[in-house]
Amino acid sequence: LERANEILPSIPKEHHNSVARFLESRGMIEEALEVATDPDYRFELAIQLGRLEIAKEIALEVQSEKRWKQLGELAMSTGKFELAEKCLENAKDFSGMLLLYSSIGDAGG
Repeated sequence: LERANEILPSIPKEHHNSVARFLESRGMIEEALEVATDPDYRFELAIQLGRLEIAKEIALEVQSEKRWKQLGELAMSTGKFELAEKCLENAKDFSGMLLLYSSIGDAGG
């Protein structure tokens, strides 16, 4: 792995996603996340790893309702209700927000 880190700077940026996919195929998802440059691919890796803050940063970058909803559902399932609320608001997922508010007992929502 140290050798790979030495070689990485010499690999053109446009090939970093290929390197990341190789790392992912070898079960090195954390390393793949560090190398990947494509926001959608990085988002998927962050979700796989449960790295919600990184996924949130990427969602802020790409502003995709689909990504916000995906992150919101994961945040809700892991008990991160404040993050879930923000994500579901950004996704305009009103049924998800209703579910969130009813599960945390927030009638005002």
